[in-house]
Amino acid sequence: MTSFVRATAPPLFLILLSISLPAQALNVPSDGSDGAFAPSANVQIDLSQAVTGNWNQDNAANAGKGIYDPNKWAVVFKYSSVDIPGGVTVTFKNHPSGAPVVWFVQGDANINANAVINIKGADGNQSGGLAEPGPGGFRGGSAGSATAPPPAGFGPGGGSRTGEQDYYGTGSYATRATYFTAGPVYGNSQVVPLIGGSGGCGVVYNNVYYGGGAGGGAIMICSGGTLTMNGTINADGGTGHGASGSGGAIRLIAETIISSGAGRLYARGPQSNMGTSAGLGRIRTEANTYTGTITSIPGASITSLLSASPVYWPPTVIPSVSIAKVGEVSTPSDPWAVLSSPDHFTTIGTMQPTAVEINAVNVPEDWNVVIRIVPFSGPDTTVQAAKVSGDASASVWSATIAPKMGVSSLQVRAYKP
Repeated sequence: MTSFVRATAPPLFLILLSISLPAQALNVPSDGSDGAFAPSANVQIDLSQAVTGNWNQDNAANAGKGIYDPNKWAVVFKYSSVDIPGGVTVTFKNHPSGAPVVWFVQGDANINANAVINIKGADGNQSGGLAEPGPGGFRGGSAGSATAPPPAGFGPGGGSRTGEQDYYGTGSYATRATYFTAGPVYGNSQVVPLIGGSGGCGVVYNNVYYGGGAGGGAIMICSGGTLTMNGTINADGGTGHGASGSGGAIRLIAETIISSGAGRLYARGPQSNMGTSAGLGRIRTEANTYTGTITSIPGASITSLLSASPVYWPPTVIPSVSIAKVGEVSTPSDPWAVLSSPDHFTTIGTMQPTAVEINAVNVPEDWNVVIRIVPFSGPDTTVQAAKVSGDASASVWSATIAPKMGVSSLQVRAYKP
């Protein structure tokens, strides 16, 4: 049976008690070429060391460092087994693309009691820098200064900043944050695609400058045997002095998931120091058999293995949009999230309105396509795009933006009205 217990704070506890669901043999796409992962002490996995290629290629020559697949936007490790001892914490240094983490494990995966996998977003600060997210998440806005006002939060649910001192947005994800300039919700309960939380904006309040918290990261662990979950996976958003980042995403897949009751899955949107709460992240578990108790905040989406080969990656038929050009400059097929040295874009020499060309695939013609511009300093703006040519299967859209001084992040989004 499955039991759910609702508490007033924290928001949700999920308890799993001895469930047996219709069996599907699980085919895990792992050749074990990253070897066994069994750290004996605290370890930071440097995702920037991953070789770039197809995620399913043999990685023996780069064993233990993973493969960054830009087409999937993920750093993928294909382990033979995983065993994280009690007291050991695993952290990550982000890949320059900001991609999330995927572990495909041939055999068993053991996250033992008091072991921690930490993909939490960094807390906001007052030093002027952007708070760094967990892998797959998005940055929080910096504190800024009197000469460089703080920016909005980054990501699809990033908190907006209007320019008013007391209007500041926290990050959203599965749920909308509790302030009216919060970002929109996004994603789905299947956690496909795998994506993390969004950042909170920087804030000026009573002439004090506060940085926003970053979004929690995203991780998928798929075990061909038994996944023993007695430790903690922390995908919380970062706490903001002004506005916090939203929780990230956790997806666990195995033939059997076992816990003694010590297992903890967290993707919380923390409350900022000013009292606003960020949005919750997403947690999903898929297994034929569940034994024991796991605490999950927010409550997990629990399901059986619906197929021997679960949907790991977004299907090609889903709607997608991408920025093709900014002015006359073509964008790369794999733009990285390096705001300190934006080498992917040519500087626009004037401050005149600039056209942005967008390619859309499988986007219905009655949907909205918008571009959000988040500068390194100052308020964000959102611009509606208009369809120029094509149909629902493939189309070209255009929007005109007003460039701002300094570096800006552009993010395009399509959604049903």
